[in-house]
Amino acid sequence: MPRAICQEKVLESIYDCAENPSGFEPALALMASCLRADKAHALIFHDGRLIDSCFHGYDDSGFEEYERHWQAKDPRFSASLASPGTVLSDEQVMEAKRFESSPIYNELLKKVGVRYTLFTTTELAPTLVLGQAFMKNGDQGPFAQSDVRSLDRVMPHLRRAFRMQHLITALTDELADLRRALDVVPSPIALLESDGRLICGNEKAHRLFTAGDGLYLDARQLTARSSLDAKALAAAFSQAAMLADCRPRQYPASTQATMVQVSRKRGGSVGVVLLPARSSNPLRARGHAKARVIAVFHDPSATLLLDPKLISRLHGLTRTEALLAFALAQGQSLAEFAVAQECSVQTARTHLKRVLDKTGAHRQAELVRILVGSAALHSVPL
Repeated sequence: MPRAICQEKVLESIYDCAENPSGFEPALALMASCLRADKAHALIFHDGRLIDSCFHGYDDSGFEEYERHWQAKDPRFSASLASPGTVLSDEQVMEAKRFESSPIYNELLKKVGVRYTLFTTTELAPTLVLGQAFMKNGDQGPFAQSDVRSLDRVMPHLRRAFRMQHLITALTDELADLRRALDVVPSPIALLESDGRLICGNEKAHRLFTAGDGLYLDARQLTARSSLDAKALAAAFSQAAMLADCRPRQYPASTQATMVQVSRKRGGSVGVVLLPARSSNPLRARGHAKARVIAVFHDPSATLLLDPKLISRLHGLTRTEALLAFALAQGQSLAEFAVAQECSVQTARTHLKRVLDKTGAHRQAELVRILVGSAALHSVPL
C-alpha cells in the first residue's frame, strides 16, 4: 500500500476507534501493518501505574513478565521517558551488538520474536502518559528513519484520539455514577437541560417516562401527552432554566418551585416540581455542564417501596417482623398480613408488639412514619 494512502487510512481508523468501546486494536493493527511490524501495544499510565492497555499480535500476558521483571531495567523505556513526545528506535538507544548481548533481549525479547522496536511516550494530561511501541523480528530488518517520521506524523492524532476516548469514558462513568446516586432518592427525579432534554434520571423516573401515560420522552425531550400540559411543561422548563442562569445578585430573594400537573388518561395526575440548577449546584458544577433543571415527580398512584432487608438491619427485626413492618407501610392490615403469612391474627399482633418495642413506636401510624423517614426507603443499587 502506498505510504500516503496508508497514512490516510490510519488516521481514519484512529478517529473511528476513539468512539469504539472495543478500543484501538483495529487502528493499532493497521499502523503495525503500515510499519511492517507484527506486534504493537498502546499503554496508558496514571502516576506511573498502568491503567489501560491495547495489544496487537500478542496478548497482555506476554507483557506481564516485562512489566514485573524488565521494565525498570529496559534502556529503551528509560530513554523514552527521558524524551517524551520523541519517536525513537532501539538502534538510537543502544548499539546493536550490545543490545543483542543484553539480558532483556536474550531472556525475554528473543523468546517472543522481538528484535527491533519503534517506541515513544507522550503526555495526554497531567499524570496521564501514553506509551506506544511497534515490534518486529530480526528477519525483517530494523525500522528505517522513514518509519520514525511516519509514526511521528501520526502521533499527534493518536494523542487527540486517546484524549477523546478518555474524555468519553470519563463522561460515561460520571453519568453512570450520577444515575446510581439518583437511584438512592426515593422519588422519581431527573436532571435536564434548559429545553427539557434528559441528561440523567433515576430508575423510578425512567419507569414513569416509559409507562406511556402522561409524561414521556420524545427524542430525549421530556414532554406530555396532552398538548396543554406539554406547553405548560415547556414554559416551566424555560422559567426554571432562566433562574438557573441568573447571576447571584439577580436571583429573586424568595422563589417558589415551579409546579406543573400532568394529566393521565386513566385518571389522576403526576405532579412535576422543577427546580433551577444554579451554577453553584454540585449537580451542575461537577455533574454535567448542560444541567439547568432538576425535576422531581410526585406520582400519587405509585407504591411506596421499602427494602425489608434494610428494615431488618436498621431496627434489629427478624425476617417475619421486617415483613410485617413492610406490609403495614404498604397499607396492609394485620388480618391481610396474617392471611399472607398463613398465621393467626393473634400471632400477627404478637409480631407487631415486638416491632413496636424494637422501633420505639407506640402505634402503627408512628411505625409507618419511622419507616418512611428511614434509610430503608433508599435502596442502593450495586
